[in-house]
Amino acid sequence: MNSFLKEVTKELYTQYKNRISDNCIVFPNKRAALYFKKYLSEESDKPLWAPKLITINELMCEISGIKATNNIKLIFELYKIYRKIKTSTESFDEFYFWGEIMLSDFNDIDKYLVNPKQIFQNLSALKNIQEQFNYLSPSQIELIMQFWKSFNPDKFSENQEEFVHIWAILSNIYSKFREELKKTGNSYEGMINKDIADKINNNENLKLSNSKYIFIGFNALNECEKTLFNYLKKSNKADFYWDYDNHYLDKLNHEAGRFIRENIKNYPPPKYSNIKFDNINKEKNIKILSTASDIGQAKAIAPLLKTIDNNEISNPNKHAIILTDEQLLVPVLYSIPDTIKKVNVTMGYPLKDTPIYGFIKQIIELQKNIKVNNTNEISFFYKHVISILQHQYINNKDPKAKELINDITKNNKIYLTKNELNISAITSKIFFKIDNHNKISEYLLDILNELFHKLENNNSENQNLEQEYIYHLFITIKQLNEVLSGSNITIQFDTYLNLLDKIIQSINIPFTGEPLSGIQVMGILETRAIDFENLIILSMNEGIFPKISTSMSFIPYNLRRGFNLPAIEYQDSIFSYYFYRLLQRAKNITLIYNSSSDGFQTGEMSRFIHQLKFETKHNIKHYNLSYDISSKPQEKISIHKNANIIAKLNNYLGEEPTRSLSPSAINMYLSCKLKFYFRYIAGLKEQENLLEEIDPLTFGNILHNTMEKLYTPFLGKTISTENIKSIKQNTIEESINEALKKEFNIKKEKKIILSGKNIIIRKILNNYVNQTLKIDSKYAPFEIIGLEDELETKITVEVNNTKININIKGKIDRIDKINNGIRIIDYKTGKAVQRLIGNIEKLFSEESKNRNNAIFQTLLYSKLYYNNFNPTESITPGIYSIRNSHDKNFDYHLQFNKKKVTNYKHIDDEFTAQLSKILAEIFDTQTNFAQTNDIKNCEYCDYKTICNR
Repeated sequence: MNSFLKEVTKELYTQYKNRISDNCIVFPNKRAALYFKKYLSEESDKPLWAPKLITINELMCEISGIKATNNIKLIFELYKIYRKIKTSTESFDEFYFWGEIMLSDFNDIDKYLVNPKQIFQNLSALKNIQEQFNYLSPSQIELIMQFWKSFNPDKFSENQEEFVHIWAILSNIYSKFREELKKTGNSYEGMINKDIADKINNNENLKLSNSKYIFIGFNALNECEKTLFNYLKKSNKADFYWDYDNHYLDKLNHEAGRFIRENIKNYPPPKYSNIKFDNINKEKNIKILSTASDIGQAKAIAPLLKTIDNNEISNPNKHAIILTDEQLLVPVLYSIPDTIKKVNVTMGYPLKDTPIYGFIKQIIELQKNIKVNNTNEISFFYKHVISILQHQYINNKDPKAKELINDITKNNKIYLTKNELNISAITSKIFFKIDNHNKISEYLLDILNELFHKLENNNSENQNLEQEYIYHLFITIKQLNEVLSGSNITIQFDTYLNLLDKIIQSINIPFTGEPLSGIQVMGILETRAIDFENLIILSMNEGIFPKISTSMSFIPYNLRRGFNLPAIEYQDSIFSYYFYRLLQRAKNITLIYNSSSDGFQTGEMSRFIHQLKFETKHNIKHYNLSYDISSKPQEKISIHKNANIIAKLNNYLGEEPTRSLSPSAINMYLSCKLKFYFRYIAGLKEQENLLEEIDPLTFGNILHNTMEKLYTPFLGKTISTENIKSIKQNTIEESINEALKKEFNIKKEKKIILSGKNIIIRKILNNYVNQTLKIDSKYAPFEIIGLEDELETKITVEVNNTKININIKGKIDRIDKINNGIRIIDYKTGKAVQRLIGNIEKLFSEESKNRNNAIFQTLLYSKLYYNNFNPTESITPGIYSIRNSHDKNFDYHLQFNKKKVTNYKHIDDEFTAQLSKILAEIFDTQTNFAQTNDIKNCEYCDYKTICNR
């Protein structure tokens, strides 16, 4: 394949030989210049001086002697003028978005040589339009009139009034802005272009450093470029090479040839040129692939590339992957097969997708959410602290970070002080409060500097890449700080953070690599004037290529068209040209699009594909790529008791066991045998989470601790109604505070500070404690025998013809003595507990729906007491269900077949028989740990992701 650039290079070398260095060759982009240089070196068998190779923007800056100023700085200057003319009190943060739009509009006005006074006039007096714009065509005048007809001065809406108000001052802002920029030596691209065009139109001579300028591969030209082209053409100092195909050039209505037709007419190519432009209809292998997702598009390229020989890809014109949606860059890079050794990316990698951007975002969030108390002591919210400590730049390099995270989680620390977080040089730089944007620049730069040098001592595979990320961010913040320092504008702290984030979003980090070797991964703009034999073009969707949206503008569509400014049709023609120009010399073309409709995406293939199918004679093949994503039938999980599991179960056996089965563990086995295995055999503990709000489990713990603290002074003593009355009046608040401090690991001397829902929860807690004491006063006097006593016993069962002793241990909330009988009291703070059950067997049945865990647990506590003390008195099991405590007929007794259980001893034999049966099953080597059949039990299970339930 002979590419367009290769043919142009050959012609120019033939025409100029060694004198080619006298010329300046101008391209639409830098990538084309690299290819030209390669082809020129191939044409000559002797060393020669290369010509000057520049882009059109670089040429404009060279002629004017001025470089375009950074956009941030320009918007600051624009803000000053806007605020002064509009007498506005808008903050810079509010203005920034509109400032970008305004700057873009001024850029267009200058590049297309539109008179700003005329376009920004209030032309509601329609009769003046034809007089003022007699140089325009009738269709342009009609467009302008259509726009202003919607503005009736007598019936302005509020939005129209605001529009006209802004519109009326834009011309003045434009003039003052240019005036100010000239004073300070600053400029924007359009202003540079216009100043050159004005000089030409005023018959001034331009300072040109070359005798000849050769323009290669251009398409749409703005009015300033046309003025320059005319000037150089008239002076016989320019040649023009246009890249096109007769297929769309000869069709007058074809949008791809819209600009080229005019360009060839006004700036014809050199007479010596003999390049052929009839390539589109030559034989091509064209495939269309539709996939069900964007990731599917990226994955679809792998089989297309697997057959490529690495020796073949040394030719930079051989293979290219074109991304019309540049967000697919990372998925595409991961999808390129490992067999492809050389890949050249010309697009740059977004800084916002790097680890350092995520790290800085976390630091910014930290600063935004610092808490300051009445004594000006600062504290940091645990979520932001943990996200920073867990980041790869901290956690991978500082072992103390992991220890601190464990401490925060274990002790439920919601807010942390600076001293607690001062564990290393980097954390000491991160965890303190910044008050203004001047300090935050210094603060961020200091952190980045520390990280950069830390990475120097790290011999990781990605060290250089990570340092490159940090370096680019460092330079960005430094430049922003310099602009802010010279602007004399005070901005808010949040404005600075928003501004920094906006700038980072637009920065790309250039990839390093051999630019003229390997598979080329490119954006559509980089392809101008370059040809490839094998093409893969992704995101060939309507709305993406071509785009259906235009940039934001103060200048409405009708006025844009009326004044010949770029509008949506302009954009369509440009992208149509890019598409056809890419295809014209290619031999193998694969066009991929996402066929799924999701959100704003319709799943429709691009109109360009439709045009290609109907306009050309190529046999285009269409394939639908689908993936089998149906789920397989779920297999039940069952764990066989192997030697390792049996060894762990043996820890619960014998005279001196190392572990004990709790009532909760047996309850868990009855609910789901597999869950019991995960928790007590495999040792998969539930993830520890910090609690910002008091959850049900914590609420229960606090109530248990509070009741324990209230009754501990009466341990071994009899409590009267007067004692309970005194407790209610004097010690509830103090006991709740102590219980809260214990639960949240707060030092005794520190004050409890609750906020949000926790204040309400505390009031509910206080109410429940009072209600529990109210119930107790009905049964007073009674003697407190034990509080949170831990008892254990051994149950002997026969398993596989062998008798074994199984150790069981449990903590009883309260043991008291009343009316010569022992009560075993269990507090329940969860959902209301039913104390009625048909028979004991149902407590042990996995198949029994709504099996009563609370009754089982209370009876097992009763057995523990009975086995340990064998009292002569009766043992009455009871449940204080806090949710039922306000019931008028509240009763703590359990009931079997509607009969109160007043003495556990009467049911011990039956309960023990059922308990022994289930214990024997747990230790039976032939019984597997299987999943429950009741899916409801899985709803809130910590292990449901393992089971796929």
